[in-house]
Amino acid sequence: MTHGQPDSALTLRQRAEEKLKTDGDVTSKTLSSEETCQVIHELQVHQIELEIQNEELHRTQHDLEAAKSRYFDLYDLAPVAYLTLSKHGLILEANITAATLFGSTRKELLKKPVTNFILPEDQSVYYLYRKLVIEGKKTQGCELRMIRADGSSFWAYKYATSMQGGEYLVTLTDITKLKQTEEELRRAKIAAEAATVAKSEFLANMSHEIRTPMNAIIGVIQLLEMGDLSQEHREDLCMAKKAGLDLVRLINDILELSKIEAHKIDLEISRFDLRNEIADTIKLLSLQAREKGLELTYSIDPDVPTLLKGDAGRLRQIIINLVGNAIKFTPVGSVALQIRKDAEDTDTVTIRFLVHDSGIGIAADEQGHIFEPFTQADSSTIRKYGGTGLGLTISKRFAELMGGHIGVQSIEGKGSSFWFTVMMDKQPG
Repeated sequence: MTHGQPDSALTLRQRAEEKLKTDGDVTSKTLSSEETCQVIHELQVHQIELEIQNEELHRTQHDLEAAKSRYFDLYDLAPVAYLTLSKHGLILEANITAATLFGSTRKELLKKPVTNFILPEDQSVYYLYRKLVIEGKKTQGCELRMIRADGSSFWAYKYATSMQGGEYLVTLTDITKLKQTEEELRRAKIAAEAATVAKSEFLANMSHEIRTPMNAIIGVIQLLEMGDLSQEHREDLCMAKKAGLDLVRLINDILELSKIEAHKIDLEISRFDLRNEIADTIKLLSLQAREKGLELTYSIDPDVPTLLKGDAGRLRQIIINLVGNAIKFTPVGSVALQIRKDAEDTDTVTIRFLVHDSGIGIAADEQGHIFEPFTQADSSTIRKYGGTGLGLTISKRFAELMGGHIGVQSIEGKGSSFWFTVMMDKQPG
């Protein structure tokens, strides 16, 4: 008999299995000595493979047990409270931090519904949050009031992560002190706001009470000016009148600001022609500019709607404040008012007003707070130019009331450009 190449181990195994089925035995009677050696060799190799696999399984099991031990060590010693909940909300695992947080033992927490430890009035928040977690929707956690073993409650921030089998891992952080701080800040804010309103109301009342006699004093001075006076007395009365008018202006500014801060300012909406309002306002300021030898000009872009509905009086007051300041702080040169359209739709238009001057300018580090009450860029300007520092604050509040903003660009020694925007309704065509 001629023998070819030896059969493979897989083929020998298949032949052996077939013989085992038919003869009930595999012996040397059915296999040649060479085939028997191959089968024995294959069995030995297979046995070695099983032993190697068994060693690997033992090693893997040991690694898993070590990893599990390390996990539970970390789980127990973590500074954050951990709970593992079933899909029905039962506590399956709890670390030491969680037990400490609840003033309990881990054993007393296990197999209990987590709702046992949530205040009844906050359980609706828990169920809503749980539903979001189960549905896999993104969430940033929730705040709950929870109950300790002694019956006391605390605020906790709860965050849950879904796990396999419907379970989910929950972290709890005690935020009681944070909530107390928030409540204290809220109360302090309410108290501060109430104090601000009371202060503003007081200032408004006092301003009104002071303004009435001051107007009478100015009236008497004007009557005295009509009499036969010496030049010296006339100059004295002129100084007294100027001081009185300055004081009335100050009182008016304080009264206006107080009304704004006390939320007692309402816009007076009426129809007006922007072109006429600007012409009248510039005419009012032109005498002041001429006295200083300044050129005062204005321009309105052709595409700006001029038939508007809004508070023309307060718009005029902003322009007077900004242009008046520009004239005051410009020793030589010019002041210009430009009016442009920022945006427009069917019913409204946003208009930008720009006031350019060639005056003393404002230092860069001073520009951030010149719109704050009683503030001027440099204290020396108060002594040299006078003023209350309220005009820009009032202008800012009025611009915001009319849906706009205010700002400034300036270079010290080279002039300033103040701007503000307002949103106005257009008159029907």
